[in-house]
Amino acid sequence: MLGSLPKPELDAWRAAVGEDEARRVSERATRFGTRVHSLAEHYVLGTLDPETTVNDKRTYDAFSALKNALDSHLELVVGSEVSLYSPKYGIAGTCDLLCVWDGELAVVDFKTSSGVKHRSMIDGYFTQATAYSEMVEDLKGFGFDRLAIVIITLDDTEATVFTETKTVSAVNRLKEITDAYHSASNRGSRNYIDRVSGAV
Repeated sequence: MLGSLPKPELDAWRAAVGEDEARRVSERATRFGTRVHSLAEHYVLGTLDPETTVNDKRTYDAFSALKNALDSHLELVVGSEVSLYSPKYGIAGTCDLLCVWDGELAVVDFKTSSGVKHRSMIDGYFTQATAYSEMVEDLKGFGFDRLAIVIITLDDTEATVFTETKTVSAVNRLKEITDAYHSASNRGSRNYIDRVSGAV
């Protein structure tokens, strides 16, 4: 759903470098992000083999930066790579981490980036974290209202951590996005069974 939102900066970059180069860079970034996420998942679950060797320096440095952030803030793992859905919003997704973070129940999302990100650049990340928080509340009746975005930048030795508490305005924005998405794609229906059965 969030992938369907307009991304003018990304579109401009693709136009500037060409489709072939954009695809090559995107695929490399995806592979890098997948490697770092996999190491992080095993680390927080305590299943990372101590003999694991990361030969790629960029991946090693990125994971080390993420590990340092986790060691500084993470107190208790509730779930890693948690599959979630929401009948209320008609959306689903996989959350990187549900946990106790600096003493509060939190949704944590890991992001890898080729460049430095400032808070003004990551509204979409917090919308995604808000969606995970709302999905947990929809399923369990209580929310993980603290949101943390951990950004690992290529060639940087420290992760950047942004934390906020879920806001009413962020929830309203999520409602607007899901309304527009379902209106455009699903004839307004949030019900997955109705959609796949052809009832709508």
